[in-house]
Amino acid sequence: MNFDIIKALEDYITNTDSYKSFLKRIVSSQCFDKLDGVPLASFIALVARKWGKRVIVVVPTEDGLNTLEQDLSLIQGNNTLFLRGNGKVFYQGFSGSKVEYENIDTLTQFVNSKSCILVTSIRSFSAPVISKNILSAKELKLALHDKFAPMDIANLLTQSGYFRTNSCYEEGNFVIRGEVMEIYPFSSTNPIRIYSEWDEITKIVYFDSVTQQKQKEVGHCTFNLLPCDNLTPESSFKEYLKDDDYFFFIGKERLDVVYKSLINEAKASYKDAYNENKNAITPDKYLLPTLNFINEKVSKCVINDIATEECKHFEIGTSHSYFGNVTYFKDDAQALIKSGWKLTVLASTIVQKDRLESVLQEIKEINYEIADASSGFTLDDKKIAVILDQEIFGRRKQRQKAIVDVKSAPIDSFVDLKPGDFVVHINYGIGEFIKIERVKTSRTERDYIKIRYLNEEYLFVPIEQADLVQRYIGSEGRKPKLDILGGAGWTKKKEKALKNAENLAAQLIKLYAARQNSFGHPFPPDNDWQIQFEASFPFTETVDQLKCVEDIKADMESDRVMDRLVCGDVGYGKTEIAFRAAFKAVMGGRQVAFLAPTTILAEQHWRKFIERVGNFPVKSALLTRMVKPKDQKKTLEELKDGQIDVLFGTHKILQKSVVFKNLGLLVCDEEQRFGVKDKEKIKQLKVNVDSIALSATPIPRTLYMSLLKVRDMSLLTTAPSQRLPVNTIIADFDFNRIVTAIKKEVSRGGQVFYLHNRIEDLPDITYQLRDALPGLIIEFAHGQMNPDEMEDIMHRFIYEGVQVLVSTTIIENGIDIPNVNTIIIDRSERFGLSQLYQLRGRVGRSNRQAYCYLMYPDESRLNDDAIKRLKVMSENTSLGSGFKVAMKDMEIRGAGNILGQEQSGQLEAVGLDLYMKILDEEIRRLTVGDTVQEEKREVFLELDYSGFIPDSYVKDPSVKMEMYKKIASIHKEIELEALRNEFEDRFGSIPEEVDNLLCIAKVKIICHRLEIYHLSESRGIVQLEFSHMAAINPTKVVRLIQRSGGRVKIDKNRGNYLKMETGAVSLKDKAVYILEQLECLL
Repeated sequence: MNFDIIKALEDYITNTDSYKSFLKRIVSSQCFDKLDGVPLASFIALVARKWGKRVIVVVPTEDGLNTLEQDLSLIQGNNTLFLRGNGKVFYQGFSGSKVEYENIDTLTQFVNSKSCILVTSIRSFSAPVISKNILSAKELKLALHDKFAPMDIANLLTQSGYFRTNSCYEEGNFVIRGEVMEIYPFSSTNPIRIYSEWDEITKIVYFDSVTQQKQKEVGHCTFNLLPCDNLTPESSFKEYLKDDDYFFFIGKERLDVVYKSLINEAKASYKDAYNENKNAITPDKYLLPTLNFINEKVSKCVINDIATEECKHFEIGTSHSYFGNVTYFKDDAQALIKSGWKLTVLASTIVQKDRLESVLQEIKEINYEIADASSGFTLDDKKIAVILDQEIFGRRKQRQKAIVDVKSAPIDSFVDLKPGDFVVHINYGIGEFIKIERVKTSRTERDYIKIRYLNEEYLFVPIEQADLVQRYIGSEGRKPKLDILGGAGWTKKKEKALKNAENLAAQLIKLYAARQNSFGHPFPPDNDWQIQFEASFPFTETVDQLKCVEDIKADMESDRVMDRLVCGDVGYGKTEIAFRAAFKAVMGGRQVAFLAPTTILAEQHWRKFIERVGNFPVKSALLTRMVKPKDQKKTLEELKDGQIDVLFGTHKILQKSVVFKNLGLLVCDEEQRFGVKDKEKIKQLKVNVDSIALSATPIPRTLYMSLLKVRDMSLLTTAPSQRLPVNTIIADFDFNRIVTAIKKEVSRGGQVFYLHNRIEDLPDITYQLRDALPGLIIEFAHGQMNPDEMEDIMHRFIYEGVQVLVSTTIIENGIDIPNVNTIIIDRSERFGLSQLYQLRGRVGRSNRQAYCYLMYPDESRLNDDAIKRLKVMSENTSLGSGFKVAMKDMEIRGAGNILGQEQSGQLEAVGLDLYMKILDEEIRRLTVGDTVQEEKREVFLELDYSGFIPDSYVKDPSVKMEMYKKIASIHKEIELEALRNEFEDRFGSIPEEVDNLLCIAKVKIICHRLEIYHLSESRGIVQLEFSHMAAINPTKVVRLIQRSGGRVKIDKNRGNYLKMETGAVSLKDKAVYILEQLECLL
């Protein structure tokens, strides 16, 4: 916020009699009323500066903490700490979660701070915290030249909730690679890499978890480690307090109410705690008696919700909401300005600021600032008014305080190879991967990829040619036939695939051209209402969302028919994008069809749209089997007459009886969930109509059609703020575990989905759960229920009248209930991977830790594919895993008929990766034309050298494979230099064997530039075979031969061959010599 506004606010406060009187009695108990938002934050900051010591602010709820954090962030010069709720029920021990470690870090800073502001909720203040005595005792301190015992550290980390993994991508992970150790502390923004030599720490760096590149070098690092058990000592928050600490208690009346509910919660939790431990502390001693503490504390300021005579107050007004009525605001603003007021409008982002300036362009006197405050305010004496964008465009929820950009490592079908996997070598065909084998000769030692072919023949592929090998993915997920090594069969398969790809490429290009040339309705540019509608979105848009909306608008405003796929993980903002497109279509005078796969999702979209549209004159309706026939008939008549702008519904929208007056946009959510007949009807509906498909886990056909540019695609990769990955537990069925999980969720005020996909079993399961949990309201729902009964149950569940919902997969798509944070999936082995992913996405839609229990009856009854699916779910828990899950799903069950029945045979014969590569090349050839220059051939190197990644340098096979693939994929010198840095950063000093591999990579780069197809070397003689001699300057060749003193010659029998004599020198010297000579030809 503009510092002048804060200064004006602080000047006003400090000059009031109330403030002066307060300072005179600052050591006593005083109260204020009518104080919140930015003025409250300013008052707290002023008092903290004046007090000069520690100030503790206790608020009623976590929401109150977030709001105060938002407002305090606008005021400069504060050392502010936040002790947050850990999301656990009472009487649970330390579990090693991220928020628990963050709180330990906060408490450590608080203890060591002489002056600061600590903000916490009454729950966190009243509940036991980690004992002060063990904070410093449990710190792990690492510094340069300290002794280094990685296995001892690993044991400490494991006991403290950390997991040993292959790569340090997420908080709570650690890696050991020889003399290099990586740790991603829970309380750190980036992971730490520790290097050692001879058991002594030689270097400590912070690095980027995705790129693995070093960010900064430090001399030491410190973080807390506590064992994950119920034995970790806890104490009252009183242990952390000093006599001269000053207190603010915000919302006295609300604090009273919340504390009483905490007492009741503690009493309820005590029963289970006592059953587990007869020495459990009783509720009256478990919680700090905060209400008594408030009354007893002398140096304090209480902010009352209700005004009383003894309370002081400031004459600071609150700005009011205009509820989206921009005309009303304009009139009000002009009247204020005319009366001499200074008007400042705060926009949360630059995008909102641009929108405001566009809508209010005629009022030049308004000052705009980019700041995210909780509310506006007015200073009548100074004639200053501060108004928020959200107050102009309509009251909004609290904005996200930050955006988390989830970077995911590239999906690589090769890196995760395991013995027994099938692979495709581009030149030799389908084989079985055996292992990476080190081969020693009298002169060299190198790593090779060992592949088994038919008749027990083996191919050893030099590791620097790893990019010629890909994992095999067929069309049906079954085992392929192995090829004969060196046989003609593979060549014939490739030729057939090429011919087939030529035909398919021609069809695809024809389809793409038809789409490019199909004329639709060009919508007009955005009007003021469109800007106001977008500005009223209750959250800050991500960069991905804005880019996607921009692309969709460009498509809609062109005269070409739009066909765009929007892919984004669960909760990444796809629906809002569709709503904006729908609103734009209506503003352009056209109707919109919004198609959803289930009745529940269709109704939820409809209700959300009504809420989003607010007072704008846009009429929407719902058409599903749940709607009464009388209402359906009325809807169809109004739709035909053009009275309904947006129609939400299931496949009923596709019936012949549904007639639009002027349909302009079709939105289809989770298109892959519709049947074949419905998809054909959707195609007919899309003719000359703009269309958007929304998907979280795109099926392979949709994915590859988009990648091949038959459809345009937008990707949303940025996660919502404060969203946590869902904790996924895979276990055999245990009814007691299920009951415990439900109790745990309900005890923290949450709700539970229990999913079982056999309708006839639902009543029995519900009765069984009711018997075990008599105090809970448990209902069941499925798609064949009476519509009125189902609507009643879902309505009560959405509004927290039902605590546990037992249901079928009707909840699979898009159901958004933030209070549901546990889902139990019974017989999970029966579900497909994308289904499991969608179901897990029903929870974790808030800032609470969510849990997904995947239950199966008996491990021995699981087939290989079921085990693979559950394994993929357990491994892909991070935010933004949708694309990885889609690719893994394809790998497990095959690519299917992704390109049509005619192509599936060829895809089966050569594998998906190679077929797609051939197809892509054909499309490029046909697109650019037959005259396009032939693509440069891959460089084939045959050099005598010792090159491999030693086990002592990189121990983990999957990480080693990852690095080999990176070496094989290098095409530019900048990539080579980046990889060299990565080796040094991640694993330490580069050994000679790895350095040799990097030298070979450099030779390949320059050979590729000179179009050298084959470079071989034996006993000091190097032979170079050029693909195109025309690409080489003859003058430079002659000059090189003359300067070489006879060591470089052209082969007399083969004009495209060059020979060099290097002599028996080391590979590095040999590579340097070859590079020096070849650079003369550039």
